[in-house]
Amino acid sequence: TSPRIASKNNINVYCPPLFAAGPPVISNWRYDTSKGIISGTVTNHPTIPDGDRITTSPVKNPNGLNENFVCQTMSGSKYKLMSIARGAKAPAVELKAKLAAENKAKASAAEKKRLAEEKKAAVAAKKAAVAAKKAAVAA
Repeated sequence: TSPRIASKNNINVYCPPLFAAGPPVISNWRYDTSKGIISGTVTNHPTIPDGDRITTSPVKNPNGLNENFVCQTMSGSKYKLMSIARGAKAPAVELKAKLAAENKAKASAAEKKRLAEEKKAAVAAKKAAVAAKKAAVAA
């Protein structure tokens, strides 16, 4: 049988077990990079009322933080991150942008190196052609 609780009208109401509800949800959240913590509005927490502000303990793997992501804190708590606060930046998005910029810079450097080597080879070929012409004229 499923768990039930009595309501105000003495009607039994289905009460799912806590584990079925999933982890607490943090909305309107921000990540503090200096402390490694998340703060936001919590719902679905077993002891904190819905709508209260919450600050977590430091987070494991902060580079993965993004909306619709379940994160884990160093203390072992798990939270589902929903909508990020206006103006806040998600570490996963920032990391992706940083990696993209690094890859673009590497590709640009590789292209510059390739062009420099190509120019060097063209100069060497031109010098060889001039030397061959001089040798042909001298002969």
